[in-house]
Amino acid sequence: MNEKELVNAYAKAVFEAVIEKVTQELTAVMQKLTVDSDLALALSDPGKGVTEKQLYLDKLLSADASPEVKNFLLLLLSKQQLDLLPEIVDAIRVIAFTREGVPQVVEVVSAMVLTDDQRQKMETKLRQQFGSSLQFQYKVDKALIGGLVVRVGDKLVDQSVAGRLRALREQMLSAVA
Repeated sequence: MNEKELVNAYAKAVFEAVIEKVTQELTAVMQKLTVDSDLALALSDPGKGVTEKQLYLDKLLSADASPEVKNFLLLLLSKQQLDLLPEIVDAIRVIAFTREGVPQVVEVVSAMVLTDDQRQKMETKLRQQFGSSLQFQYKVDKALIGGLVVRVGDKLVDQSVAGRLRALREQMLSAVA
């Protein structure tokens, strides 16, 4: 690996770590808001001031939350735009996937060889969702029985028959336990 490749590898690792930490923190806030509807209502109440909402926000954030995330959430609160948080997190992921010069690998595993038309339709749909800098890798695994498994970065979509059977088995086992 030459020096430029090494520098780029380090830069990419730091960038991905920062993006991952921020998206994890914001996702945790979204999940807490989903579970605690009273807290969500208090934060969206236009009658409450930003200072009062900041006290509620402190309850949402973990002790090790980054100041950047806290300040960002305060900005959303001050503009009464906290409801945009899920779309913002999705946009952060799209931007991270489509950054210039860093193609994202998409792994597609199917039970049988996909036709050119099937590949083209899937690639078009995924590029609309994740951006144009995607590189596709196709594999066949007959053990899937039918359907597909698609991985884009840390996102995994298992639409295979084997995956559905596995999920059904786990559901049945947890119902019995």
